Amino acid sequence: MEFEPRFTEESNTTAALDLEFPVARDDFSTFKVGAKYRLLDRSFREGGFRPEPLEGAEIPTVPEGQFPFPELRFTDAAFADLGFDLLPSDINLNEEMEGYSASEQVFASYLMNTTHWTDKLTSVAGVRIENTQTDYTRTDNDLQGEGSYTNILPSAHLTYRFTEQSQLRAAFSTALSRPNYTSLVPFETIGEDEINRGNEDLEAITATNLDLMYERYTSNVGFFSFGLFAKFIENQIITEQVGTEDEFPIISPVNGASAQVFGFEVAINQSLASLNLPLTVNANYTFTHSEADFGDDRDDLPLANSPQHIGNLSLLYDNEENGLFAVIGGVYRHFIFNKFEDTSDAQEGNEEIWLDRTFHLDMSLGYRFNDALTLKLQLNNLTNQANTEVSGKPSESFSRWTETESYGMWGVLGIEVKL
Repeated sequence: MEFEPRFTEESNTTAALDLEFPVARDDFSTFKVGAKYRLLDRSFREGGFRPEPLEGAEIPTVPEGQFPFPELRFTDAAFADLGFDLLPSDINLNEEMEGYSASEQVFASYLMNTTHWTDKLTSVAGVRIENTQTDYTRTDNDLQGEGSYTNILPSAHLTYRFTEQSQLRAAFSTALSRPNYTSLVPFETIGEDEINRGNEDLEAITATNLDLMYERYTSNVGFFSFGLFAKFIENQIITEQVGTEDEFPIISPVNGASAQVFGFEVAINQSLASLNLPLTVNANYTFTHSEADFGDDRDDLPLANSPQHIGNLSLLYDNEENGLFAVIGGVYRHFIFNKFEDTSDAQEGNEEIWLDRTFHLDMSLGYRFNDALTLKLQLNNLTNQANTEVSGKPSESFSRWTETESYGMWGVLGIEVKL
């Protein structure tokens, strides 16, 4: 018998103001300014209790192949009849549960200009400034922490229209990703061989992006696109040893890792209506080369969860005359680096965990009786693709499987009614 309560409470308050005004009467150029405030409050508590049978309590015997007990909650009155030493009335949740309260304030403002230089060339440029202030308290031991950081995020976009059907877009942009609550809370956990601590001084991960994309739209609602992209990531958050205390290593999340991502993508979508076929083909492929710098000898690894090859191919059938429609789609993902895992057998206590290649095939079928009634069938994972963790890069001879999960095929049958 286990009791593991978890309580989460969150509120999100946002206020924003935007103003736009033209530079000239013909509106060839406009400026837009704005400000935004967001307050995010969150409290989280969790606990774990395992009552033990009372000495001499008569625990019923479960007949073989059966489970006759009804499902009980720990707070149900019938729990008292099972003969355990701990009852709901014995627990003071406010004293026994661990957790934290967190407050995050974001003050943001921006300035943006849109200019139509010619009928073919348009530019959008601007800058956004964000100040983030955090305040965290560990509720079970009153440990407190706070942080503050400011990010300046410029961007610029150019669009050149060769014709009404084709255009070239170039973009420079910056972005950020804030740390998770659990990394910022000033907790301390003492294990058998290490001490784990939070880090309230963590700053946001930042990225600088460069994109160049050509797009061409064809008849019958089709398009072709080809793009190049580059991404430079700084201040990545990694977990590492930051010191020692009483000969125990102190493990904490810190900023410091960086990564570079380069690649290209190509996509095509084309209806076959011109061949009198109610079919549409949709395909895309992305190649990505990434390098992550962890500040040590592990700098030959790619960015986590970034596959080098990923491709999608789907075929859509939609016949309005007989009401039938269907979609079949396949997705291939190359193997990816997933994480470091602590193990006493690996060099320096870190083992590279990768996820092996996958190919998923899904299908959706349907029949429209009329505008108000539709029958749908969705079939997922027709290939029974397993998710497999591998120790070491899968293409290397020394790699080995460490864990595999398989879920089989599943489906959903439903009726859609529009009123």
